[in-house]
Amino acid sequence: MMMLSTRLKITIATALLILSTLGYATHLFFSIPDKIEQRIMAALNQSGFTDATFSRKQAYWNRVMFMNVKLDEDEFSTIKSIAVEYSTLSLMLGGTSRTITIKGLELTGELDTNNNITIAGWKKQNANIPKTLIKNTKTIILEKARINLLSEALGGISLSGDLQARPDKSGLSIQAILQGVQKQLSAQAKIEAIFENDGTWNIRSELEKGKLNLNHIRTSRLAGLLLANGTTQEDIRIIGELQAGGLNIAGLPWKNGSATIESDGANISMTLAAKSAGIEGIELALKMDDAFNTNAFEGNIYIDRIGSAFDYLNSQNALHMNRDDLKSLDPLTNVEIIFLKKNDLNFNIKQESKNIDIKGFLSLAGNSCKIKIASEAPLINTPDALDCSKEQTNGKIIYNDQSFTIPKNTAAFAKAIMQQ
Repeated sequence: MMMLSTRLKITIATALLILSTLGYATHLFFSIPDKIEQRIMAALNQSGFTDATFSRKQAYWNRVMFMNVKLDEDEFSTIKSIAVEYSTLSLMLGGTSRTITIKGLELTGELDTNNNITIAGWKKQNANIPKTLIKNTKTIILEKARINLLSEALGGISLSGDLQARPDKSGLSIQAILQGVQKQLSAQAKIEAIFENDGTWNIRSELEKGKLNLNHIRTSRLAGLLLANGTTQEDIRIIGELQAGGLNIAGLPWKNGSATIESDGANISMTLAAKSAGIEGIELALKMDDAFNTNAFEGNIYIDRIGSAFDYLNSQNALHMNRDDLKSLDPLTNVEIIFLKKNDLNFNIKQESKNIDIKGFLSLAGNSCKIKIASEAPLINTPDALDCSKEQTNGKIIYNDQSFTIPKNTAAFAKAIMQQ
């Protein structure tokens, strides 16, 4: 009887242990959706969306979904759904979630003149990266995400796309396909990014289907590679090589357009090269310290034969004078024009075989236009400063014993150049 009693006690104790374990496991199982909810809400709060709420939650065996997430009271910023997939046993043992899929993220905000971003529902001063959630998730997916910003200077800006982020021991890797649309720039890009735990980051972006529409520069079929890296938001370096299938500068068509861009995150500089389209023999090199300020630039134009340049301008209705009046200049070959524009357009026309080296500037202020030419060789029968505001009669310019005709409408041509 003594033996049976001991066995009975062991059996009862074992049964109680099993039941307790099952009970605790059941408690953990049913509490998982609540714990996930706490993690999601904590991550949203940590990201700066402290007023986030959702209207409905659905729990399944290995998935929890949160629907109709509002990130601000007026629902300018919303998320259609957040789905968390997990292994029940893994989470019960303290493991990570398999995936978090965020569908239909819509953010609405503004970009001010100092490039500061405000987004509805987003408290920037409270915003931090939700490192705990990222660390405890194998894959984070954004599907059909969109950010809409309104800018007084740039108009509407829309950025949309899909993204996958995978954390590991060294940091976070991201792959994305993004589309950006703005009145001056639109493009699609494939992006690969790595964010290291030590704060350094690298981004590689393959640009395609790009369009650029600045005051005097338009491109189409823009493609290329952009590389960016840094350690903080203030320490940024961006370099890129771009090619344009279609290019128009100052209303003139060009081909084989290529550009190199550099940026420190605050300013973008650009160096551009292209060849004339339609009529061959003209090469352009252009440099802008601020790519969005097309009123300040420098560069040079190489012309194989000056007559080709006149034909090129005439074919685009940009010559603004009688083509026949320029025939005396047609024989000139290998002409280089170096130029610099800030307020006035400074120029240097050079041609080695005839020892031509003419320096001058065009000045346009209101209705007033002046051309001033200075050189070491004497200039005969030309005024010290040509008044572009008035119609000029034909005259002669003698340069190093070479005689050239000053055609009519020179003033109109000069003024048109400044207004291009």
